[in-house]
This record gives sequence, C-alpha cells and structure tokens, in this order.
Amino acid sequence: MTRARREPKRLCPVPMCGNAARAGHLMCRDCWSTVPKPQRNAVNSTWRDVKSAISRHSPLLRSLVTVYRVATADAVAAAQRSRP
Repeated sequence: MTRARREPKRLCPVPMCGNAARAGHLMCRDCWSTVPKPQRNAVNSTWRDVKSAISRHSPLLRSLVTVYRVATADAVAAAQRSRP
C-alpha cells in the first residue's frame, strides 16, 4: 500500500486570514472566493501566459511576470478588503 503524497501547505497571503493555502494556489479557497470574478480571471490568464512563456523560453517572460505580480497583488488586496 502506497501513501498519497501530501502537498506542502503555506499560509494564505491575505492579512488576518491564517488559513492554509494549497501548494500552487495563490491563496486559500475562502479568500479566493471573495475575489471578484474579473480579477480571478485576470490572475488565471496572466499565469497561463507566464507558463507558456517559460515553456517557449520567450524574451517577454520578465514583462509577463510583472503583469502577473500586479494581478496577484490586486487579487490579494480585493480579498483583504472583503474580510470583516
């Protein structure tokens, strides 16, 4: 019998949250659900662009990472604003 490999967890980056965020996820499920849909789409879209640029060794990678960082910062701020 083999054991299922557990994904390492980290704390959600939203201040005052304290929940665990799954590996590979920006924030915990509760906080992610409070981010408006257009911002979630922006984060996911820019992440796909970054992954594609990495696989193609694109010279645009640096600028795409910057766009992704801005999108994720906006999403974290939106989740923080929605917390009581």
